[in-house]
Amino acid sequence: MLIDLLARWISGGLPRRFESAKLLHKFGALRESAQQRARRPTVKHEIYDEKDLPKSFDARTEWLHCPSPGKTHGIVTGGSKEQPSGCRSFPFPKCGHRREGQYPPCPRHIYPTPKCINQCDKPEISYEKDKTRANISYNVYPSAISIMKEILLNGPVEASFGVYADFLEYNGDVYFHCWGGPISRHAIRILGWGEDDGVPFWLIANSWNEDWGEEGYVSFRCICCDHLTDLGVQEYVHPSTGARWISAGRLKRFKNDNLLHLFGAMRETAEQRRQRPTVRHEDFDEQYLPESFDARVSWPHCPSISEVRDQSSCGSCWAFGAVEAMSDRMCIHSKGAFNKSLSAVDLVSCCTDCGCGCHGGYSPIAWDFWKTHGIVTGGSKEKPAGCRSYPFPSCEHRGKGRYPPCPHQLYPTPECIKRCDTQEIDYEKDKTRANTSYNVYPAEKVVMKEIMLRGPVGATLHVYEDFLDYQSGVYFHVWGGHLGEHGIRILGWGEEDGVPYWLIANSWNEDWGEKGYMRVLRGRNECGIVDQVTAGLPDLFNFPY
Repeated sequence: MLIDLLARWISGGLPRRFESAKLLHKFGALRESAQQRARRPTVKHEIYDEKDLPKSFDARTEWLHCPSPGKTHGIVTGGSKEQPSGCRSFPFPKCGHRREGQYPPCPRHIYPTPKCINQCDKPEISYEKDKTRANISYNVYPSAISIMKEILLNGPVEASFGVYADFLEYNGDVYFHCWGGPISRHAIRILGWGEDDGVPFWLIANSWNEDWGEEGYVSFRCICCDHLTDLGVQEYVHPSTGARWISAGRLKRFKNDNLLHLFGAMRETAEQRRQRPTVRHEDFDEQYLPESFDARVSWPHCPSISEVRDQSSCGSCWAFGAVEAMSDRMCIHSKGAFNKSLSAVDLVSCCTDCGCGCHGGYSPIAWDFWKTHGIVTGGSKEKPAGCRSYPFPSCEHRGKGRYPPCPHQLYPTPECIKRCDTQEIDYEKDKTRANTSYNVYPAEKVVMKEIMLRGPVGATLHVYEDFLDYQSGVYFHVWGGHLGEHGIRILGWGEEDGVPYWLIANSWNEDWGEKGYMRVLRGRNECGIVDQVTAGLPDLFNFPY
């Protein structure tokens, strides 16, 4: 089945004085970690039959006696600056967030956070008596059906999403991400859902007053119902780029909670990124970049570049993306004198600064660890080699294949054992180290230069539900919610039928995707692929081999 993206939306055009730095302060939502969300219960509404869900639902018409669903004045209790009411009204005036309208332009600088004053604006209202409280707070299970049930039964919900540059231009119809890199996260309120010419959407209230979007609202494209059945093999075609990829069909047993632990990569903050230098390759003229480049072809004497590993049931993608690229660079820069693989388990178990081992970590900090502590060699569970081999077996991450299904439960992080699996190899002497670790400037051409000049790099990818279905072709995000971040290795780039792509290696063994590899749409920072690219150069002065 061939599926074109039917959703369409109207761009109002950015203001002439558009400055991304000026607009960043609009997006102040912070995403909770899994540990933070685990502190409160999660609601699934399993007893409510999803067949009873209507095709459309709007809280504004369902609860006409409640005026608040129709307001878009902000997120605090009380009234607004223009219409004060209640105990504490919002102190800042409305302003024009995107285009000329009834309000003056928003100031360039952010207002200071108001003081916590435990009293009302009017003395006749008691601060404590005016309060309302919740009986319970909870997470809503991250699936479209659970969210729809929650809204239908209990009312609108709060959510946050990753904001891209094109969101600032929204002016009407059903929005979906088309262009521009991620800016930050934004908190919104979901009021309901519906369809527009067959395109399903969420009905969302923004907090930028009624001059923005559709009188303060935005329709967000969603895949609300068709993931309930196994749709079989499908082909998705991007309407503007022509990119196409084949889905292997959605799993009948698809459960996000069993798959979330595969995505253990964590994104660094800007402050963390500033702790290491950033490489731009400004002295290399980009006109010399070829239309295609494949590290496997350019350095055929390095077997690690063509190796596809398996993280198994451990959220160690952050470590695999890093050690794979490190192994490649050791071989490339030693001109083949080093042709082994570095140990993923040595990094997962011993790099405490990297994060939480099988529960996730920072791929960029892994490069710092290689520089400061060094990493030993190692093979896989099936093919042990070197000093410390990976202890977990290969498994099937998506469908049936040569390996058994991956366990539902996460393996515990192995202990940091500073000795090799065999007595013949000395742990300290087996280590290789980096001479330097650095960020690669987040621009497509700079990343291409880095790979061509120095070898594969580690990167972090935003992962959505449709990523799990990938089978072949040039992937771009089509449907499903954000599942987490995934550490991968970028080997090169190319074009297929005029569609540019990145060539990446996953860590789910060779049964997944294109024999363990994947191509991702290039040219628009798809899934934030160039945002946090990290690399390093090996220390060959103390080369042990």
